[in-house]
Amino acid sequence: MEVKIWLTCAMERKRKVIKVLRIAICDDDQDFLHYLKQKIIGMVAKQTELEFFEYQSGKDLLRGLQNKKEMDALFLDVQLPEMDGYMVAREFRQKYNSTVLVFCSGVCPPTPESFKVTPYRYLLKQYSDRRFESELHEVFDYVFQNQKKPFIWGIFEKAMYKLTLDDVLYISIAKRGCTIHLMPNSFLGKKTEVMSSPMKLAEIYPSIQDCGFSYAHNSYVVNMKYIMRRNVAELEMMGGNKLTISRSKIKNFDTDFVKFLASKY
Repeated sequence: MEVKIWLTCAMERKRKVIKVLRIAICDDDQDFLHYLKQKIIGMVAKQTELEFFEYQSGKDLLRGLQNKKEMDALFLDVQLPEMDGYMVAREFRQKYNSTVLVFCSGVCPPTPESFKVTPYRYLLKQYSDRRFESELHEVFDYVFQNQKKPFIWGIFEKAMYKLTLDDVLYISIAKRGCTIHLMPNSFLGKKTEVMSSPMKLAEIYPSIQDCGFSYAHNSYVVNMKYIMRRNVAELEMMGGNKLTISRSKIKNFDTDFVKFLASKY
């Protein structure tokens, strides 16, 4: 069963709210679920608005989030009935690739399997209050940082996906909007190579041009992070894609690429 709760701190109305934080908690231990929620409320409710989604099993979580397009954080119990936390996380990551994932456990230590779904933290339920609060502070510092990162909404099979810029190999102009080409080894890249967006490339580019993207051609911008080889007229991207650099874009592209390399090295 899903329990949806809105929390707003009335005394903070005059302050600018970044956005609503959407937090899912999946745990069959109701006492711990309540404890965790109260800790989160006490820690961040004065900074922003909170929306909680509570589940007692992995199947309920996956079913409940099926039609929701965004989630900022998921606190996931490792030991769950029918599906353990690692199985649930693998399915969850197929859609929510940018959500901050935190495993919670009373007895299970981290395993190599657990890191395949890129959790940010692994919390032990037996932590002292002080230790638990310290860990949560770090988690939510990261959640707020994650909120500020640019992202792009992509559409695949009538569902919307929140894409981080690390997911994106390059973006090309399409007849309606644009086509987003994904990194092959990303979570979503293993599912599909491309997604669509109703936004035009010219509308997207201003928000990502300072994040390592540049026009190599009038028809596409590339993520310079994934350039493997460059010659006079061609780029070879990770995954083997080869893209032409148009004559009209060479000068500006070279300038952007030098700046990008300087910022990294």
